[in-house]
Amino acid sequence: MPAPEPSLTDREPKPDGTAGNPLPAVLLYRPFDPDELPFEQVGEIADLLEPIGQDRAVEAVQFAVAMRHKGYNVYALGGSGTGATFSSTVSNGALGLVTVTNPGSGYVSTDPPKVALLFSGGGGSTSAYGDVGAANGAITAIQVNGGGSFTGGIPGIVITDSTGPGHGAQALVTGMSPIDNTHSTITAITVIDCGTDYLTPVITTTPAGGLNATATLEYGVLNSPTITNGGGPYLFAPEVHFLSATGTGAQATAIIDGTGTITGLDFGHGAGAGFTGAGYVNPTYVYFSGGGVPSATVQLMPFGVNGHSIESYQGRAWVTTRRNGTKVFGTAPASAVNFLPGDGGFVFPATESTLKYQWSALRQSNGFLYLVGDSSTNYISGVTTSGTPIATTTFSNLNVDPQIGSPWEESVEVYSRAVVIANPFGIHAIYGGAVQKISTPLDGVFNTGSIDPNNLPHAAVAEIFGVHVFMLLMPIVDPFTGAPRNALLVWDGRRWWTASQSTPLTKIRTNEWGSTITAWGCDGTTLFPMFQTASVNILKTLRSKFWTRPGIYAEKKGMQLYALWQSNTNTHLDWNIDNEHGGFGVVQGSFDGVAGNISWARSACPDNMGICIGFTMRSASEDFQLVDATILAQERRFRV
Repeated sequence: MPAPEPSLTDREPKPDGTAGNPLPAVLLYRPFDPDELPFEQVGEIADLLEPIGQDRAVEAVQFAVAMRHKGYNVYALGGSGTGATFSSTVSNGALGLVTVTNPGSGYVSTDPPKVALLFSGGGGSTSAYGDVGAANGAITAIQVNGGGSFTGGIPGIVITDSTGPGHGAQALVTGMSPIDNTHSTITAITVIDCGTDYLTPVITTTPAGGLNATATLEYGVLNSPTITNGGGPYLFAPEVHFLSATGTGAQATAIIDGTGTITGLDFGHGAGAGFTGAGYVNPTYVYFSGGGVPSATVQLMPFGVNGHSIESYQGRAWVTTRRNGTKVFGTAPASAVNFLPGDGGFVFPATESTLKYQWSALRQSNGFLYLVGDSSTNYISGVTTSGTPIATTTFSNLNVDPQIGSPWEESVEVYSRAVVIANPFGIHAIYGGAVQKISTPLDGVFNTGSIDPNNLPHAAVAEIFGVHVFMLLMPIVDPFTGAPRNALLVWDGRRWWTASQSTPLTKIRTNEWGSTITAWGCDGTTLFPMFQTASVNILKTLRSKFWTRPGIYAEKKGMQLYALWQSNTNTHLDWNIDNEHGGFGVVQGSFDGVAGNISWARSACPDNMGICIGFTMRSASEDFQLVDATILAQERRFRV
């Protein structure tokens, strides 16, 4: 029978000075029963919201970050791409929002950029970051097949590579059982450093004792941390995160020095030793969150999802592709980046016969998502996602109009409760499930110019002098001068008119914030808000319709022209009486007004007669409002 297990006292030195029996590894740790733990996984444990026993430290930090100063900066580090920039906002001393101001280009999923929050002043802190080397041919475990027989102390483990350049792995004997009073056998070996580049690892001992053991090799094992920026000051250990397109299972604890700076990672065996996970890229970015310091990460748009129009609708992002292979992508609920089908993401192709070329734009209004095609319009409604663990998204996709759409994606704009679109034969408003043309008063002027394929019509919505308007920028032939120009066709929901800016425009867009709606324009090089400053550089022209009453059988002569206007600046108005023969200037009278006054004037009209009669008003004055204008006419001759 085997000898009984020696007690702890048998390991102590004997009175004569000779050594006691060796202490086996089983007596060097405190055993416990995992079944006694009140949870199955650590994820079930509630996170601590505050550090333990650090009340005064927390109060001190809260006081520090409440001091408001400049110097809050955000940087993107590394990554294969270039050009990404960010801005941050601070409210009451707390970092509130990091905004991507330029997404950059060239970034790839296997090498995403890193975000570091670098602060100066205001009691701010810096988030730490670094890289961890990933070893291939790494030894992550050693299985004891036969423990051999050893006398004396605990044997050392020697790891070599019989066919390759493997090096650096270290292991310790962590379990031994007695064979008799003088011999023990190895029962467990723990790897404390995984090494790298092993092909055929060989496990032996010193001294030799007949050990038979097999090593487990893994690839992409994290084992060599480099802390580029220690950040801090951290109040307590932050969470450790590994950013990689591949790899699983990595865990580590941050090592913090007395100043609150991260100096390394503990993979379970202290600083400078250990390893974690498998399948990671080399190197893998490591970042930290919590610990009393702000932090951020970058999420790249899923590769294979791209397009030219995006809209949010019912808690999802919708993206439509352009031209060949026209499709619409949608995300899972409550996500802007998760397009995975199993989570409720989806993609569907365009199969409608009414779609001739592409979906031009996506816009939501009135509880619907409108798919505006080049020559038709659909709407989506009733979006639901159900099922577990595989989620499926369903919805209705119905045609609104099989022939009216828009090939000009930038002309599609939400205006009040309508979605307004433009195409070569007019401007149309979509109300619910119906489309109607609204630009009939512009017939004869609309689309009379030559449209540049590289500068298609643009639309915007704005508030001008308290009036909510839709406007379309497109080339026309000016009916007054006969010259081509880019005109703003403006609609307030009832009436149409044209408007101009002192700078020639090539593009316009809408900016809305806090119910303040402003149109911005671009001349090809500069952006500027529109309708901000009155100008004397623009000639304002107003032309009335022709009147023929009582009929075209009667020739008419203007007798008097009356006008009423509000002068916000000093004002001068020039008037013509028009008929089918041309325009003729009025005589006598003064149409001048003083700033701040309401003015009226009348003037005699020229002797020219015509079947039709009307007027044209022109003024370069900066700011005025024409309230009313009337012609007193007389029927002079009847043609019978």
